[in-house]
Amino acid sequence: MNQATLSLSGCFFGGLSQVEVSDNLAAIRGTMPRPQRIRVTVCACTYRRPEGLAALLEGLGEQAFARLPRPALGIIIADNEGSDRVRQLCHQFTRASDLPVDYVHEPRRGISQARNACLDRIRDDCDFFALIDDDEIPHPDWLEQLLLAQQHTDADVVQGKEVPVLPDGAPDWLVEGGYFSWHDVDSKACVLRNGYRELDYARSSNALVRYATVRELDLRFDERFALTGAEDITFFQAIKAAGHRIVYAQHACVRHIIPPDRTTLSYLLRMWYRVGCNERFKRRSTGKPNFRLKRILRRGVRASGCPAILSGAAHVITNVVRGRTSMKHLARGIRLVAHGFGQAASLAGIRYEHYR
Repeated sequence: MNQATLSLSGCFFGGLSQVEVSDNLAAIRGTMPRPQRIRVTVCACTYRRPEGLAALLEGLGEQAFARLPRPALGIIIADNEGSDRVRQLCHQFTRASDLPVDYVHEPRRGISQARNACLDRIRDDCDFFALIDDDEIPHPDWLEQLLLAQQHTDADVVQGKEVPVLPDGAPDWLVEGGYFSWHDVDSKACVLRNGYRELDYARSSNALVRYATVRELDLRFDERFALTGAEDITFFQAIKAAGHRIVYAQHACVRHIIPPDRTTLSYLLRMWYRVGCNERFKRRSTGKPNFRLKRILRRGVRASGCPAILSGAAHVITNVVRGRTSMKHLARGIRLVAHGFGQAASLAGIRYEHYR
């Protein structure tokens, strides 16, 4: 104990020995509240991807914190298959690391059901939960970057960046086209004073969410979209509509592993058609509705899919006439046509169950 401490303690413990003073100070320190670590739960749903889940768990075990105190971390894995191998992976990871894994089997088929199973297992004292998929591998500073963005902006949702990793032998037109880059941010997105961009919605493949907000709004993932997708868009737009902030953290990166069977034109046509079907859920949350006739008509025409179909067809025809018939030149136009037909199908009430 230094002299300054002894002098100060003498004011309160006059007449006591140095040992007695030390004991009293230790007792006082023991009763003072200690700052608690924030609690973060990582939630991931898995379905028939044990190798992908193993890579994800390995990446979570390597999370490092250089700029923030390490939070109290936990992991929830919702298995939509009920695989013994997945259950064993989770148990083995828990034994080999200091991160507890809560494994839950969700027998009802659908991504919404699996995500809700994760919500049901989050502890009441959790501060934030992070969402990631079983075909993604987080960078070592992934969680720290999400938390830094949240601290700088006080956002209720932080959307990270997804970096697609294509397999060897993927077609050049696919590699160069950037067709799996989901999290490119609109250049018109609002820029906050600290440089972060504010978003109108987020995706569940890489996001940090304030748990208290979800409990306050009593939010669930809509099970009507269990096999179609867009359950995450509607979830996050409900948060946005309630007046909460969603921001983009470009340094919070995960690698999205693209399997070879998704690098074909037929798969991409189905994917773009699905995106078109779900496009109607990406409406801007502008607060008060705008009833100007011109705006309503413009949105109606765009939602019909006609502009995308006509623009895509014109792109294809123009390139064919010029003799440029490779997929490098035609793919973007084909994408627009598929996207437009998806929009038209959605307007007609057709539901496309891409994940069946």
